[in-house]
Amino acid sequence: MPRAWTGACRCTTRLEELIDGRADSTAEYAGSAYYAALQIVIAHNASDADTLGSYRSPVTLFSALDDALSAAGVPADLLAFQYIYSSPPSEIGFRIPPEGSPEIGCWPLAIAGQAVDAYRAVLDRIDLDLRYDLEELIKARDSWSSDWNEGRGAWWWAEDGSLFFSIVG
Repeated sequence: MPRAWTGACRCTTRLEELIDGRADSTAEYAGSAYYAALQIVIAHNASDADTLGSYRSPVTLFSALDDALSAAGVPADLLAFQYIYSSPPSEIGFRIPPEGSPEIGCWPLAIAGQAVDAYRAVLDRIDLDLRYDLEELIKARDSWSSDWNEGRGAWWWAEDGSLFFSIVG
């Protein structure tokens, strides 16, 4: 484990518990430590980190973006909020206490390309105040989706690949 993380928000103990496949602390705010530890696991095992943006209120932005996309005709199963705030994937076989922060979400790569296509199709109908952020979301999803689609058969490729999101603030 990198020294820089040792002791950070009791993360070391929570990280060891996650690696052991459990999250059983009942301590106040343990969820925050588990989420921080989970970020470390994801970042060091399956991640090329990228910053999508900095937002005063990510919840407000992604809610407004979903409303605008929905009004423009994007299907509900392709809207961003549900994935960005989805919590860790179900394959994590233990419950993480709900008071955790930062938020972690995952977006299945199998539908990322469909979302990109749908967003591009309605981009000109989206309010100018949201358009830049939508374009950034499109660029990020398009890059990862393209790599995933082109990587079929490679040693790293997985059919159930996901993009992970971490909302910190």
